[in-house]
Amino acid sequence: MNNPAAGTVWITGAGSGIGAALAWRFAQEGFPVALSARTEAPIVALAAEINAAGGQARAFALDVLDRAAVFDSARRIADWQGGIAVLCNNAGLNNPHRHWDDIDFAEWDAVIATNLSGAINVIAATLPIMRACGGGVMIHTASLAGRHHMPAAGVPYGASKHALVDLSASLNAAEGKNGIRSTALCPGEVATPLLLKRPGFDPGLMQWMIQPEDVAELALTVARMNPAVAIHEIVFAPLQRDSKRKESPMSHPVKGVDHLFLLTADLDGSADRWRRLGFTLSPRGTHSPEKGTANYTIIFEHDYFELLGIIADTQANLHQREMIARDGDGLRAIACRIDDAHAARRLLAALGIGAEPVAEFSRPLPLPDGGTGTAAFAVTHFAGQDTPAGFMFMCQHKTPDMVWRPELQTHANTARALAGIVAVSDDPEQAAGRYARLFAAGQVTPADGGWLVATGADSAPILCLSPAVAAARWSEAALAATPASAFAAMRVAVRDLAAARAAVAAGGVATHDLPGGFWVAPADTSGVILEFVAS
Repeated sequence: MNNPAAGTVWITGAGSGIGAALAWRFAQEGFPVALSARTEAPIVALAAEINAAGGQARAFALDVLDRAAVFDSARRIADWQGGIAVLCNNAGLNNPHRHWDDIDFAEWDAVIATNLSGAINVIAATLPIMRACGGGVMIHTASLAGRHHMPAAGVPYGASKHALVDLSASLNAAEGKNGIRSTALCPGEVATPLLLKRPGFDPGLMQWMIQPEDVAELALTVARMNPAVAIHEIVFAPLQRDSKRKESPMSHPVKGVDHLFLLTADLDGSADRWRRLGFTLSPRGTHSPEKGTANYTIIFEHDYFELLGIIADTQANLHQREMIARDGDGLRAIACRIDDAHAARRLLAALGIGAEPVAEFSRPLPLPDGGTGTAAFAVTHFAGQDTPAGFMFMCQHKTPDMVWRPELQTHANTARALAGIVAVSDDPEQAAGRYARLFAAGQVTPADGGWLVATGADSAPILCLSPAVAAARWSEAALAATPASAFAAMRVAVRDLAAARAAVAAGGVATHDLPGGFWVAPADTSGVILEFVAS
């Protein structure tokens, strides 16, 4: 197994959770990975991400209950890279009606069929290929419920996993002579979307469960074991589950707000407006020709603000051009702070939060000495249904020193940080709850006539207001001048409020009083209400 050329790793149920973690772990070690799942889109996206990261992956859409299709897929997978070295027999299913007093026969039949008959189909299709190759490893995702009765797991699920453990043992007895080894992995609760569907399960316990990456690491260890050793089964479980652990933050990859961006039809005109407000802007940066965009940044100590404009019509910026044509300029996005885009996407999937495939890109950056640097990023967008207003994505900085340039952090208006983002919603409490789940530190408290979402340390909170409260805070005309589908306002913390007001006045811009600060109308900012508040 130390030789990737020995053959492919075939993973069923690869679209999310344990299956996706298995795919990433084996690919990281140089093995070609064949990804199967009943729904094609997730495995196609996953294969694209793995390939973009330098691995080898290919998607094979497959329902494990379609026996003919399973055998055909096994042949095609073997032909792809030459044999099948490892089978990760991972496809599985559970149902909400799990007990004798609420039998749903259709659900129970589906669980038994997928977890048992589907597993048999995949094993039977792989056996002749491994025999011809002189051996191989089969790793089956069973369950602790396949070793000990666990009422919460349900009757049909437990029965099917007990059967899978016995299937694995039968393979060692019958196929060891052919060099084929089989292991049943029997984990307790694993932090996957399947666990979130368990009736009564507390999502706050997800970080204390076994992580999909733990299962993947164990599977890799099994695959690389001495070929003379058969590991019949491995039973493992979360160390403990007590009520005190619910008080700890969830294992969540999003650490706060990294930056905001305002989308504008007139990039250079918008840059002039923000200079008149007393901000220092970076030199104009140009993105790749495919993106057709350029930007200016306003940099603070821990976060920043970006003016983003279209400089060439491309297919990649069609959606942005449509937004501008429909609604005009406005504060369109919150970029969230993360360490690793690929890991964040996998962890969010385990929490039931959707994110799109990771995109990696870079752009040249003019430097003060006349030279040019390169700023590199990896981003993944939250699924649209998870964000009530505007859109949100996660941003991994590969070259943070290229963004947080010290010469850009001094502003005439004494600005030092983003102080908040304001979203207007007909149901601000519900909107605040939806934003909060996107952050590790997400908590909602009443504030300023609305609901305030904490987003993390050194991170701007999100304030959710109703239209009536927002209009009273500023004016109906100011609110109407912001796109309804964007964020209505952003707040900037300044060291010296009087100096900030003087810098804005020097730019010929009118100000309006606000408790603890002042605000500027959207006409002077390209579509967003801008509040200045004392730091």
